[in-house]
Amino acid sequence: MEKVPPSHFPLVAKQDNNNNDPHDEATSVAAAPFQLAMEHVHQVSSELGKETSPKSPKEQQYLIQGGCPFKSFHRDHSSSESSGDNFARAMEEYSVAYQIGRMADSFEDDEADDNDEGPAIRRSSLSDALKNGTAESHEAAENVHFVKMFIHGKIDRDLYQEMVSGLYHTYVCLESLLDSLGPKHFPTLHFAKELSRTEALKEDMEYWHGTGWETDPKCRNPSPAVKDYIDRMEEVSRMDPLLLLSHAYTRYLGDLSGGKVLSRIARRALDLTGYDGLQFYNFESIPSAVAFKKKYRIALDELALKPDQMGKLVAEANVAFALNMRVFEELDVRGKVPGARLRPVREALSYYDRIIDQQKNQNADQQAEEAKCPFGFKEGPNPHNKPAEVKVVEAIKVKEQSSRCPWPFVFFHDPYQGMKDWQTWFIVGIALCWCWSQL
Repeated sequence: MEKVPPSHFPLVAKQDNNNNDPHDEATSVAAAPFQLAMEHVHQVSSELGKETSPKSPKEQQYLIQGGCPFKSFHRDHSSSESSGDNFARAMEEYSVAYQIGRMADSFEDDEADDNDEGPAIRRSSLSDALKNGTAESHEAAENVHFVKMFIHGKIDRDLYQEMVSGLYHTYVCLESLLDSLGPKHFPTLHFAKELSRTEALKEDMEYWHGTGWETDPKCRNPSPAVKDYIDRMEEVSRMDPLLLLSHAYTRYLGDLSGGKVLSRIARRALDLTGYDGLQFYNFESIPSAVAFKKKYRIALDELALKPDQMGKLVAEANVAFALNMRVFEELDVRGKVPGARLRPVREALSYYDRIIDQQKNQNADQQAEEAKCPFGFKEGPNPHNKPAEVKVVEAIKVKEQSSRCPWPFVFFHDPYQGMKDWQTWFIVGIALCWCWSQL
């Protein structure tokens, strides 16, 4: 609605007794049907989109796929199979745990644990999820040795312990920032009780590193790659606290979505029992992961976001993905995998810088050109060059100029108008000068 130019949008006419200008009233009356039409589209699509009862053929023909067309959609994220994925889905697909879980699921024969998930989510490759400007992350994910071995159930015990340490430091930082800033900046998406992982990771740290792990320098200090990730979260908390949602969503919803598969693989590969050493994947306060994820996605989609904010959040989710992949790359380097490489942190942060540069260029272009009609008028003269009230006033002036009687014949039917014309007073002046000269 913000993109609609003034000529489409109703102007609010003043209703006080001193305003008798018919132009304001005419413009408001002319534009009102547009507002009513948009409100009707919103109401009908919202009501018909509710899954309450089967729709009749007549109702079905008015149902807009995807619900209300004015909700926040991430339109740049789509594929041939799934066009119009909403903003929440776009964010989720930048979660490392979510993507690895979906990749690993194809190698799993036992699907019993996923029976409560309802209809299966479309299995897409990592390239589908990251095709919009994430080629580097896509390539990195396919070539990280630790990820490939994890998927196939070949997990190095020492490296897994280091991974748990990295998760602990990551979540301590993330949840401290969320507890501090979440209630103020995005209260509807702050679920500390349900999602908090710090206490669960403390249990895992004790399992893998023994009692007294808090005093062990190897456990107390994060690795360089984890430190880079922590620094980024602290930076965005100062720069724009809303961006913390990118890190929270891609971590928590990814852990809920892919964690079940990953915990099952780790349990088998490391010969563990229950959630011993795997408490990180155990969300005790969430009885139904499916219901909670739906609730979380709805809350995210209902955020009142501007287009540039949406782009920044998805870009930061991309950064979060790259920073998490750096943690896995670091594990490969520590495991002395041939050809292992830790990408520069600047490369991971470039995703966000790129979207900022694009938005700056777009804003500059928008300021340089006129407001355009969102309905696509391209050919012929642009009917939206000027606001509607200006058009009305100019049209009246043109009409007045083209329909009046020329001087001096105007005196035959409108002497008052003739007395206002400059020609009349020019002749009067000459006459007075002649009279004065005769005295």
